[in-house]
Amino acid sequence: MKMKTPSQMRGHSGEMFVCAELMRRGWLAALTARGSRGFDILARRVDAPVFVTIRVKTGHHSFMWVCKKDGTLFLDMGDAGDFTVIVDLPDFAAPDYYVIPTADIEKILRDSHQQWLDTPGKNGRAHGKTTLRTIWMDNDESKVGHGSAVKLARFHNAWNLLANSAVSVGAGSLE
Repeated sequence: MKMKTPSQMRGHSGEMFVCAELMRRGWLAALTARGSRGFDILARRVDAPVFVTIRVKTGHHSFMWVCKKDGTLFLDMGDAGDFTVIVDLPDFAAPDYYVIPTADIEKILRDSHQQWLDTPGKNGRAHGKTTLRTIWMDNDESKVGHGSAVKLARFHNAWNLLANSAVSVGAGSLE
């Protein structure tokens, strides 16, 4: 009998998969406390004093964010070294990773939502306001919000982006 993974367990396992992948690639990675405000993982290169913060979004096929009442999607977003890793995690297969600068995924989500608002819904009716922002990791670009596997292909396993955008910290500056 197939058992569906509960969403909390799927989310936490996605964070752990990202930590393991980072460590495999030469980063020291630590999960933040559950419910931390801005990000899920803090990582530092083993061979250099560079840091990144990572938000993890885990799901399978569809990924949903909830904006705050003021329209904010990501709290405390940094200009550099701030990433979102989308973990497409099927129940019984290896995860698939999309490593995206958080500013880029924010723009993608805002643009996709605006396109959805501008596209008439069932029977030509306008879509109503919602705080949900959703993308579907599939190849069907004919539907609004879908086709993200194609649109985000350049970010698929793009772990190299982390080192290129990491925030450097000088010796002694953490004291």
